[in-house]
Amino acid sequence: MGKKGKRKFAALVVSILVLAAMTLGALAITYEPGSENDPVVTLSYVESRLSEIVSDFQEKLDTIETGSENPVSQQATPGDESGFEPILIKAGSIVYFGGNTQVILRSGEMKAIANAAGNGLADLTYGKDLKTGEQIQMNHLILVPRNDGRGADVSEDSWVMVKGEYILN
Repeated sequence: MGKKGKRKFAALVVSILVLAAMTLGALAITYEPGSENDPVVTLSYVESRLSEIVSDFQEKLDTIETGSENPVSQQATPGDESGFEPILIKAGSIVYFGGNTQVILRSGEMKAIANAAGNGLADLTYGKDLKTGEQIQMNHLILVPRNDGRGADVSEDSWVMVKGEYILN
């Protein structure tokens, strides 16, 4: 290649580089940072999204406060017929439980009373049948399957949670 050819080649390379630089410059000017295609997030984008989220949250909160959308009302309330009833039984008392009654001793001392056939109270926590005179353990779920005279002899003031029928003597 001669001197003239080298000059043409150099001019061509310089022209291509200038054209590429101008194209990249134009792209940089029109480029918008913080758009969906740009992984870099600007402060204005964060602020706009945050204000949208806060307003949506406030609308939902206002709806719940006015009661038109109240998921809490669909939940069971404490003290309804299906819940446990806490009762205090004084020392020296005898309590007889009805059929399908559930009992949990929370404090104090109680001893089981079996029916006339010798069937006791079902301690579902231990998986054991409590016969007459056996100690009922605290925080164990006791089930009385039938209304046939099963109960408990209370030797110390006791708090008991009962779900079902009972007769206190």
